[in-house]
Amino acid sequence: GYLLDYSNSDQGYISVKGPQDDTVKKVQVAFGAMTYTYDVFGDRYTVLPLQGGTGSYTIKMLRNIEGNRYSVAASTTIDVVIPDELTIYLYPNQIVDYDQETKAVLKSFEITADDESEIKRVHTVYNYVVDLLGYDQAKADRANDIFMLPDLDELLRTEKGICFDYAALMTAMLRVLGIPTRLITGYTDIAYHAWVEVYIKDVGWINPRIHFAAEEWKRVDPTFDDSFGIYLGDYQTKYTY
Repeated sequence: GYLLDYSNSDQGYISVKGPQDDTVKKVQVAFGAMTYTYDVFGDRYTVLPLQGGTGSYTIKMLRNIEGNRYSVAASTTIDVVIPDELTIYLYPNQIVDYDQETKAVLKSFEITADDESEIKRVHTVYNYVVDLLGYDQAKADRANDIFMLPDLDELLRTEKGICFDYAALMTAMLRVLGIPTRLITGYTDIAYHAWVEVYIKDVGWINPRIHFAAEEWKRVDPTFDDSFGIYLGDYQTKYTY
C-alpha cells in the first residue's frame, strides 16, 4: 500500500505516499550512518530530500503497532546519482514545505525584485525574516513535548515563531529564488537549535553569522540575531534538510 516515487532522485529528492487507512505511518531514509525519519500520509505524497548526495539509500516504510512501536511494512534500497548536489537544496520538502501559492514565495519575489545580486537577495530575505518574526516562547515550550512542522503561511499571519520557523521561512524564500539553502538542526551551547546555510556562487556555503557590511560570511542564524544578538558559541550539526 506504500507508493515510492524516485523518478526525481537525480534532482535530490524522492516522494512517498502511504495507504489510506487510520494507522500512523512513517518512513525512514538511511544513508551511511545517518537515518532520517518522517511522517507519511495516505492522502498526499511526502517529499523527502536525499541529503547524502550520490550513493545508496535504504527506504523503510513503517506502520504503527502501538505507542511508540512500529513495524517495517516494506523496505527497498535505491542507488542514486545526483549530477549537481546543489539541487538537493532547491526544492521543497516536508520540513521546508511550500508551493507556488504559498504567501512566502510570493513575498520573496516581491521584496527582492530590485536586487541585482545573490548576496543582496540573501540580505533582503534575511532582514525581512528578522524584522517580521518575533520569538514565540509559548510555542518553544510546547515544542519540548511535541514535534511541530513549520507552517509558512501561518508564520506570515501570526508574525511569530521558534528557531525552526525562522530557519524554514528563510530557507523557502531563498530556494524559490534559485539560491541553494539548507536548514540545519543541531546543538549550541544554549539549546537544541535550527539555523540556515546558504550557497553563493564563487563563495561556497556560508556558514555563525553574516556581517554584510564587511562581507564576512559565516553561519546565518536569524533567530539568535533577532532575539539575543550576536552568538559566538559553538554549533554542532545533527540533521540537514
